[in-house]
Amino acid sequence: MENNTILIVSGLPRSGTSMMMQMIAKSGITILTDELRVADHSNPKGYYEFEPVKSLAKDNSWMEQAQGKCVKIIAQLLPFIRKEFQYKVIYMDRNLDEVLKSQNVMLGKGDQPVNPVIADVFKKQVAAVTKFLQESPNIETLTINYRESIEDPAGVAHKVAAFIGKPEMEESMTAAVSKDLYRNKIG
Repeated sequence: MENNTILIVSGLPRSGTSMMMQMIAKSGITILTDELRVADHSNPKGYYEFEPVKSLAKDNSWMEQAQGKCVKIIAQLLPFIRKEFQYKVIYMDRNLDEVLKSQNVMLGKGDQPVNPVIADVFKKQVAAVTKFLQESPNIETLTINYRESIEDPAGVAHKVAAFIGKPEMEESMTAAVSKDLYRNKIG
């Protein structure tokens, strides 16, 4: 990865972005995080968040300090990244029903039925972000399926390591995946 390129891990909330950040951390690439959000039951290995990301739609001036590093940005905020930088985006794709179930559990709603309005909003957001990624010449994207990450961590680590230019770190990246954290499955 070039020193001025920004590596972004993205996806919907609860799509496996924290797990991917753990893999990237094992690659040796510096993670842009402030560690303000501490690990909890939902993410026992941590969130790897950077507080200024939450205000990206209003203020993206901090992005210069992300060059040569990896930062986690939820899918809905990707269109607000600065256009003058080069990006590599690892986009985490997870079954939408699993995403929504995982969010319900995290919010203490247990097995309550998923709100179909929220599901529809997320589908539209994913479509818009996918279009944005495809139409942005300064963004190279690798889509990773969450279930595949759990079922074949070595195969996914191979793809990701090649994408970020760290093939020698595959084994360490594979070890970052905890299959026991795949708790909100559908099917």
